[in-house]
Amino acid sequence: MTEFAQLLPRDTYNGQLESHVHPPDWSNPKPSGRYNLGVIGAGTAGCEMAQTFARFGAEVLLVEAEHGILPREDRDAAEIVQDALARDGVKLRCCGRHLKITSDGGTRLAVESHGRVYDEPVDQLLVAVGRAPNVENLNLEAVGVEYNKKGVQVDDRCGQPTRVSMPPEISAACIGLPTRRISWPAS
Repeated sequence: MTEFAQLLPRDTYNGQLESHVHPPDWSNPKPSGRYNLGVIGAGTAGCEMAQTFARFGAEVLLVEAEHGILPREDRDAAEIVQDALARDGVKLRCCGRHLKITSDGGTRLAVESHGRVYDEPVDQLLVAVGRAPNVENLNLEAVGVEYNKKGVQVDDRCGQPTRVSMPPEISAACIGLPTRRISWPAS
């Protein structure tokens, strides 16, 4: 029998801790033959969650309406991430159309992808689509920053806020722009 390191002092608390430690030859059980997690949306949040749960051992089905993943990012970078997701076992269904979720006898996720219909059972669903700016309570009017329901109004120069005298400590990246990435010009 393998000996374990003992926690000292030998009291009730440490005894309880030791009772929850797995033996050295223990391993996580293999997931069932079904998808444990269905992720709808292959933006940054969806890809991050899909990869995280896949690395934790879950079988993951990632569904995206557009072609590929990370639709707002550089295509070369997105392909690198997509290859990493595939290596981690994430199943991607891109160009997804006619998404349907049913719960008759267990949750199922059905989607048409590249002309083929997939109907997969899932244990859990994570919806990672869309994002909305959160600017209402930032008092942006006090510094002259214009915004509307889509977020901060930006110019064509690297997504800078339209106010030219915008103080550098106010970062539009902290607010979130729904249609444009922030990239600051080199100094």
